[in-house]
Amino acid sequence: MKWEAAVFDLDGTLINSLGDLTASVNRILAGEGYPLRTLDEVRQFVGNGAKRLLQRALPQDVSPERLDALVDRYKSDYQEHLLDETVPYPGVAGLLRELKDRGMRLAVLSNKPHASTIRICGQLFPGIFELAWGDRPDVPRKPDPTAVWRALEAMGVPKEKAVYIGDSETDIRTARNAGLYAVGVLWGFRDKGVLEAEQAQVLCTTAGELRKVLLD
Repeated sequence: MKWEAAVFDLDGTLINSLGDLTASVNRILAGEGYPLRTLDEVRQFVGNGAKRLLQRALPQDVSPERLDALVDRYKSDYQEHLLDETVPYPGVAGLLRELKDRGMRLAVLSNKPHASTIRICGQLFPGIFELAWGDRPDVPRKPDPTAVWRALEAMGVPKEKAVYIGDSETDIRTARNAGLYAVGVLWGFRDKGVLEAEQAQVLCTTAGELRKVLLD
């Protein structure tokens, strides 16, 4: 195989979590008497962690202290409901199993809370990933490349033999900052033009196309 390791984003890349994300955001907004957000709005808000998601969804005049309190409430709510509707995208689970069976080292790096990342990967993709890391206080969020480098070091794979797959501008920037081949998927949370503007090296519209990129 051309690649020894594949590092994946989670939301919008492996899983369609938009319904559960939106529902949790709206439960927080409703509790505060604020207007609710649509799926399309939340689609544009995600990608930079829970705090940035809530900051974008809330009115601009919310104080920093109040924001922090609402972020904590959101994290608790989302952890309780994160698998209500969330499912893998079509063909993704089978592709991951084939990659693992072929000997590829697999990792997930997400900006969502670490506990949520672990729970989702454990339930939807049991036994697939060598490591699955979410947002942790000791590691900068993507697009900072630190998490990618640490993951590759933990797996013992040089960056020249690793590929990064994601659905957003944050992901393509992460790949480029880390020095990895950047693959964009078009079934997620961002439009084609966004990934093209970030200069993704290849774009895939289906899991079958992604398989060809990773295995052929």
